[in-house]
Amino acid sequence: MKKYIVGLDLGTTGAKTIIFDLEGKIVGSGYKEYPCYYPKPNWVEQDVNEMIEALFETNRQALKNSGVNPSEIASIAASSQRECCVLVDYNDNPFKMISWQDNRTTEEVLLIDQKIGNDRYYQITGMPNACTWILQKILCYEALDKNG
Repeated sequence: MKKYIVGLDLGTTGAKTIIFDLEGKIVGSGYKEYPCYYPKPNWVEQDVNEMIEALFETNRQALKNSGVNPSEIASIAASSQRECCVLVDYNDNPFKMISWQDNRTTEEVLLIDQKIGNDRYYQITGMPNACTWILQKILCYEALDKNG
C-alpha cells in the first residue's frame, strides 16, 4: 500500500522536497539554493538547468533522509514561482527564465495599455497591467527573439 505524499517547491531562491506520511508528519526533506542573476538594472533571471538540478538533488536528499522506497509514494504535489514560465529555443534549449521579480517589461506594459487599455486588461485578467505578470514577459521574450 502507498504510504507517502511528496511536496515539491521550485521557489524563488531554492528548491525544496518534503515527504509526508498520510497523517501529515514530515518523514524526510531536502533543500538546495540556486542563484538569481542580474545582468542589467531591473533584470532578474535564473538558469533553468541549475533549478532542475537543484530539484533533483532535493529529491535525492529527501528520499535518503526518509528511508522511503519510491514505490511507496502515493502522490506528488508541485508548486513553483508565480508568473514564470520556461521557454525553449528551436533546439529545445531553455532560455534563462525571467523572474517574477524582473522589471524589464515597461515597454510591454505600455504596449498593452496602448492596444487595449489598462482598464480592459484588468477586466480580462483580473490583474493590473504591470511588469510582474506572464503576458508582459512573453511579449518581452518575443522582442528578445527578434532583436537577438
